[in-house]
Amino acid sequence: MSSRRRPHKKQEVNSKMSFYDVLYRFYEADEEEVNIKLSRYVTLCISFIEQIKIWQWRSGGTFF
Repeated sequence: MSSRRRPHKKQEVNSKMSFYDVLYRFYEADEEEVNIKLSRYVTLCISFIEQIKIWQWRSGGTFF
């Protein structure tokens, strides 16, 4: 079991989720569920989004 997994019931991806929720769902997924390269790519995307949010906050703008 991965240390990044949340303790709640696993959430399925659906059309009502935001793109951030979808990215996080793949980030939390078991490596058997998702290709490991995709998991690494999504992790990088989440890190990039978080960095953009910090830059926007520091400049007084909004991102989401």
